[in-house]
Amino acid sequence: LSVYTVRSARSVGSEHCTFLFRQGASLGADWVLCVDCDEFIDPRGCGGDLRGLLAAVPATVLALQIETIDYQMTSADDRSEVIVPRRQRYRCLSPGHIGHVFPRACLAAQGAQVAMGNHWVGVHGRLVETATMPQLRLAHYPARSGWQYFANALVGRMKVLAAGQAEVKAGTAVHYGGLI
Repeated sequence: LSVYTVRSARSVGSEHCTFLFRQGASLGADWVLCVDCDEFIDPRGCGGDLRGLLAAVPATVLALQIETIDYQMTSADDRSEVIVPRRQRYRCLSPGHIGHVFPRACLAAQGAQVAMGNHWVGVHGRLVETATMPQLRLAHYPARSGWQYFANALVGRMKVLAAGQAEVKAGTAVHYGGLI
């Protein structure tokens, strides 16, 4: 287990994702599957054999586009259950608007850059073509409690404001603006 700390008020999402991608590649990975702490790879559509599914992807495919399914809080949630995927069972009917990209580690040697949130990967300014993998999904739990949601919005917005006008004008984390 390696722990890395980012001490920047400026949004460094892409740099952070790229760094983690390259770290995974340097450890000998074939694929690098970066997920946030509120996301879980759901391999049930492939019979639970994620390793086998990835091994069967043709070598010409350099990145996979994975659907994201958002799960939401409801009044029916068992608040005593601390494991969020067991507590939150309501999911949106359609996949999220932006999926995740899982790139092959070999792209690191080509200088690949990974976007904030792992939504795309590019090499020398050109997007890497992706193949879809419908049997694999990413379960996303963006709001685990009302307080957590509020804290994310407050801290996220304060971070953008602390970074300065360039980040504000760039629209970094603009989704936090309407929440507080």
